[in-house]
Amino acid sequence: KKEGAIEIITYKEELEEIKEKIEKEACYNEKQLEDILKKKLKGINIKGKGGIYTKEAGQIWAARLVYAMMDNILDKKPKHINIHTQTKVKEIKGNMIILENNLSIKTNKILLATNAYSTLYPKEIKENVMAYRGQITLTKPMKEKILDINLAFNDEYMIQRDYDNRIVFGGMRWITKDAEEHTEDDAIKNEDISKAQHETLKMMIPTAEVQQEWTGILAETSDKKPIIGTIDDIIYMAIGFNGDGMPICIYAAEQLVHMVKNNNKKILKCCSPQRFYT
Repeated sequence: KKEGAIEIITYKEELEEIKEKIEKEACYNEKQLEDILKKKLKGINIKGKGGIYTKEAGQIWAARLVYAMMDNILDKKPKHINIHTQTKVKEIKGNMIILENNLSIKTNKILLATNAYSTLYPKEIKENVMAYRGQITLTKPMKEKILDINLAFNDEYMIQRDYDNRIVFGGMRWITKDAEEHTEDDAIKNEDISKAQHETLKMMIPTAEVQQEWTGILAETSDKKPIIGTIDDIIYMAIGFNGDGMPICIYAAEQLVHMVKNNNKKILKCCSPQRFYT
């Protein structure tokens, strides 16, 4: 298990601004950053004006967590849960969910948790959520451990898995003209980003060999804050996580469960969807 992650800060002015907002122990100056990277990175030369350390970052494999949670639910064989995979929701009419296979579901509450996929969102919400595409490169298993800590630098991140030493490298959408914004299509990859990721990876870790690539759709809101809460007595939502879904989603789920079970509409004002209706 790794010791969290370091975000490398490129500009001194940015570091000074961040220092005022975080715990002193989590912030490294230029010399401290250089010393710790020498200890934690094998053969990688990367520099910055400082760094931010986050102990919990990069510790969870999100997909496996979700699969495990679902398996735990299904093992109990609940009668009140129906799972429809690869089934498109055509529309929502009041408290009815209309599916593409001519099925309909009647419910007292509807929760939208589709992040950037905004087809079913009300106009006021849809106008404030932008989809963009992220891209990942995965290497073949490495013979040795290169990273003893996860890295974030510029808009890129690099993680080395513990069990097979594969390296996960993401980012670099900034090299494209549109930064991969305003797209919900995750069925294709951007070849320019692929090339840039492969070249950067090879430059940093010459022994790395690419094995797999994939894309995923993320959501950015107009004010860079997530949308968590309800817009009426039926529709609830937890969307627009601005690339920070893993740190936020558990809190969002807890809040929405509390709201639905207790018919309580209170939520942090900065996160409430109601902010787009005023």
